[in-house]
Amino acid sequence: TMRPTAWPTSGPTRLPRTKPTDNPTRLPTSIPTEDPTAPPTQPPTTPPIVSGVRVFDSGTQGGTFWSGTLLGAADYDNSRSNHLTAVQLVSGSHYDWFIGFNGIEVTITKVKNGKSSPKGSLIAGKSATISNWRKSGLILMIKVNEIDTNVSPAYADIEISFGPKK
Repeated sequence: TMRPTAWPTSGPTRLPRTKPTDNPTRLPTSIPTEDPTAPPTQPPTTPPIVSGVRVFDSGTQGGTFWSGTLLGAADYDNSRSNHLTAVQLVSGSHYDWFIGFNGIEVTITKVKNGKSSPKGSLIAGKSATISNWRKSGLILMIKVNEIDTNVSPAYADIEISFGPKK
């Protein structure tokens, strides 16, 4: 006679006593759930700057501010998406304003229907204003804090403020 080489340690699995249903009490969701054994996820990152242009929407109430560093378009490196070459000012109108740096001075340009119209340029320590910005009765100020052409790439440190600071 043959004898078993191993004895079962538990009995057979019982079948479920309930039948599957077509009407579940919890509806499936498309929202993924976290796996507690998965490594922690990274926080969301700031979206990259598209083509070196930062969009600044001042709103219409005043009290908004932006500051940053611009590189000249000739020094823009596509492999480093965090370098700015221009700031587009949201005007709320059918034309756009751009603040740029040409490697020597900060430029202010108005663009309408694809045609650009230079409105001014600034050197370090100077500022310019656009009155009644977005028909608010307030001014938008563009100020050049620093321009450094003795480094590579050359850069301009600017700030843009709209109306009084809140």
